[in-house]
Amino acid sequence: MRTTKYGVFLLTFGLLVVGAGTTAWAKKYSPAELRKAKFELIAAKKIFHTERAKGWEERDLGKYQEVIRKAQAVVRKYPDTEQASKARNLIIRCYEDLGQWRNLAETMADHLKTLEKSKGKEAAVRYARTKANESYRAKDYEKAIELYNIMEDAFPEDTESVAETRYFIARSRARMGRSDKAVELLTDLVKSNPAEKWNKHARLTLGHTYLVENQQTKAIEVFREFLKKYPKD
Repeated sequence: MRTTKYGVFLLTFGLLVVGAGTTAWAKKYSPAELRKAKFELIAAKKIFHTERAKGWEERDLGKYQEVIRKAQAVVRKYPDTEQASKARNLIIRCYEDLGQWRNLAETMADHLKTLEKSKGKEAAVRYARTKANESYRAKDYEKAIELYNIMEDAFPEDTESVAETRYFIARSRARMGRSDKAVELLTDLVKSNPAEKWNKHARLTLGHTYLVENQQTKAIEVFREFLKKYPKD
């Protein structure tokens, strides 16, 4: 096959364009820099895990702040890299342990935006859900509520996620002994007419909450409404 000078030029130009896309990361950060970022993060993780292995009263909170500073330095020096993403996650874990909800919310919001941009919205929602569910399953309901609120604030247009967060916030309130607040939240959720899955969950949990509070008449009314709306269930 003959190749003209013009053809050679186009082929060469095309390779340069493709090459520019595939080596953009390398141009921004050299292999040595990326290794340095990895080692800096490893050093921060080592301190974190050393403190976490101790009992809460024995932990040095100053060490947590050191971990946060080291991880923030990785984010600042090597943004938009895998190590920066891991550093943000480490910072989030520190703020969780310290109970610094404002700082946690700000870091989580930043991390979720980065995840959504790099891996898509589904990955970001999945990360937020996993963090909140971990606290819920561990029966740390106060932390779970904070994390569910962060999730809702991050994706207010996602009606499925909003319904999910409000449902689990209501369940968390009930588990904390705040049945009155749980009833209020579940009632509002039912009225908002969420997706069928969360509508069913909300109605059944609302009826159960009334039973726990010895409000049988209201519980029966809720269950009757459920059977009327979902006769096949």
